[in-house]
Amino acid sequence: HTSYMNSVAFTTDRGKIISDSEDHTIRIWNAEKSGQMIDEPLLDHTKWVNSVGFSRDGEKIVSGSRDNTIRLFDARHGKMIGEPLQGH
Repeated sequence: HTSYMNSVAFTTDRGKIISDSEDHTIRIWNAEKSGQMIDEPLLDHTKWVNSVGFSRDGEKIVSGSRDNTIRLFDARHGKMIGEPLQGH
């Protein structure tokens, strides 16, 4: 990240870590290989990302941002699922 991080989360199997930042990005990390990012950062938010979490099965990521959206992502491919939830 190029700015402050706001939150981090583990998958239930502890294989992946996600982090979010004031640089508007979400990053997915390999928890077993310290410092190794998986794929490219998720760049869909337009303002600070305040919170992130994994679904129970580790297949999806949910994030909330100061851009007043909640977004859902496929954790394996880093692609946004559907449209952002607005007005939050």
